[in-house]
Amino acid sequence: MQPLHLPEKLLADLEAGRRPLSAGQRAKLSFLLNAVETPLPAIYDFRGIGLANRLWSSQHVSLYIGRQSSDYQPGDIDPKLTCIIGHAEPDSPIALDYRTSPPRVVYMGQINNESVWIQLAPDYETFIQAIS
Repeated sequence: MQPLHLPEKLLADLEAGRRPLSAGQRAKLSFLLNAVETPLPAIYDFRGIGLANRLWSSQHVSLYIGRQSSDYQPGDIDPKLTCIIGHAEPDSPIALDYRTSPPRVVYMGQINNESVWIQLAPDYETFIQAIS
């Protein structure tokens, strides 16, 4: 499997030693996360990204695939083409979905008691602009 290359803007943010989201950014992101019960958003540093992505090789991976949906795009996720970069709440990852180019930003939410992946932004730069 080819390694997934992080978007340049995300790499720049990480290399600059990104601080945690500001209160204003958390509030804006929380507003966008309408399919999670209690938004507690966070965006990870390099170490956190590495730790979070161990999920894709764990026994729990099947709980995080989602399901295809015509109402919520993309609905499901391909673990081989996904990089977790944060969370909406502790069991709801925020990720880059590399099935599009550039990779879109998605999060896992609950709709009618089913887990689905929902697009937050068409790319990382648009995502950062939306919460800044």
